[in-house]
Amino acid sequence: MEIDEAYDLIRVAGDGFSYLLSMQELCVPTIIERRWWVRPIISKRHEKGFLQNFIREIKYDDPEWFFEYTRMELNQFEWILRKVSPYLEKRHLLREPIPPELKLFVTLRYLSAGNSMFTLASEYRIGVSTVRRIIPEVCKVLWDVLYQDAFPELTAEYWLSVSSHFNFPHACGAIDGKHIRIKAPEHSGSLNYNYKGFFSTVLLGVADSMCRFLYVSIGALGSNSDGGVLRDSRLGHLLENDALNFPAPEPLVPGDTPIPYFFLGDEAFGLKHWCMVPYSGTHLDDNCRKFNYRLASNRSKIENAFGILASKWRIFNGTISAAQEQVDHFVKATIILHNLLIGSRSHMYKKKFRSAATENNYYSEILKNSAIRDLAGNSESIPTHEASVIRHYLKEFISNVF
Repeated sequence: MEIDEAYDLIRVAGDGFSYLLSMQELCVPTIIERRWWVRPIISKRHEKGFLQNFIREIKYDDPEWFFEYTRMELNQFEWILRKVSPYLEKRHLLREPIPPELKLFVTLRYLSAGNSMFTLASEYRIGVSTVRRIIPEVCKVLWDVLYQDAFPELTAEYWLSVSSHFNFPHACGAIDGKHIRIKAPEHSGSLNYNYKGFFSTVLLGVADSMCRFLYVSIGALGSNSDGGVLRDSRLGHLLENDALNFPAPEPLVPGDTPIPYFFLGDEAFGLKHWCMVPYSGTHLDDNCRKFNYRLASNRSKIENAFGILASKWRIFNGTISAAQEQVDHFVKATIILHNLLIGSRSHMYKKKFRSAATENNYYSEILKNSAIRDLAGNSESIPTHEASVIRHYLKEFISNVF
């Protein structure tokens, strides 16, 4: 009897030991052998890749195609490449690093055409995951490195210079905001869901008479209105505290009431002493209509700036499928490039038009066909008495002088 019990104990112990061994085998990770260290098609990059073939051809033999491909001329591309190359170079360890020139071409093509990551990876013969990493990296470098070259220092003297080019007294810029269509961010609920019925992030901008952005705010929630975006932005705080370095108020007529400098906006921003907006309503007198017409014709500069942005950087023609932080980098990069190119001596970036009306209509159609949309109005904004007095004075001045 005792011998049988001993055999049973040994058998149970053996079964337990076998079970533990089987469990250990299950816990050991399975090592999957790679089919290749480098995908064969990628290994032929130097012989058959886009950079070594098509790009080399248009770079030296076809300047028009080079511009259409990159949205810039060769000398502009080379200047940008020299500026950003030190920040894009990588040490050569196990694999040959992607050169800065290729990184810049891939990024420009993504922004200018809105190509898919796979399309770019197959054209340039680099990995899809590499493309996903390269584009946000280059966009961030463009913003960080070229910001000082693309955006002016906003001094009182500079604002006076900007104002002198508007056909509206004391206007220092035109302000507006747009929805940029994006893929719904994870765990965001309805914060990015706007009144148009899609997910978006907001681009708030101020432009001068040349359609160059003087200030941008990127990344506000899509559910915000123009006024809400401005109110919560750094620009809004600077304006409310008169800390934007606007010139001191000056009279339009010697010896008359000093009038402050301001932006031109639409009704969504509300009437403020630093933001003139049109008169609302349908039964307006001639002076109000003249005021509205002149304000609208000058405020069109910011609409045209957005139109140029959408026409040249076609990433804005569809939904941007990326994380919120990456979307911000993409938009910032297009703004930097827009400012650099529109402020250059080249006439290829900005089209020439016979009249301002033709230009306004052209870019209005561009925006209608893009994925950029207007923000919601801000009906809660109540004009201040000071702002109403200033607008009335400007209305009478414009009616008598222009």
